[in-house]
Amino acid sequence: MAEPRNRPPLNLDAFKPTPVADPAPARQVAEELGFTTREGAVAVADARMYRRPTPRTAQLNVAIRPAVKERFWKLAYELEVASGEELLIRLLDAYDLQSRAREAVE
Repeated sequence: MAEPRNRPPLNLDAFKPTPVADPAPARQVAEELGFTTREGAVAVADARMYRRPTPRTAQLNVAIRPAVKERFWKLAYELEVASGEELLIRLLDAYDLQSRAREAVE
């Protein structure tokens, strides 16, 4: 077992707490020099603050050739869809419909 440490006795009576300074004189000098506040400027309202949250929380990244990307967005423009998601939903729905039609024929 370790032996107890031999510490010299400490006399801390000479240390006194620092008196609390009156902030009024410092505040007056600061105002005279043009320092009016310690807080930063109020944040400017950003347009992002007013946007409603969207249910879109997943992201789909697909590596494609530039020609396919151009074809995708050209089709989106022709169909006047608002987003790539909307076009993808339409394409998937059309595929499902075509698959069901094939199954019905067979």
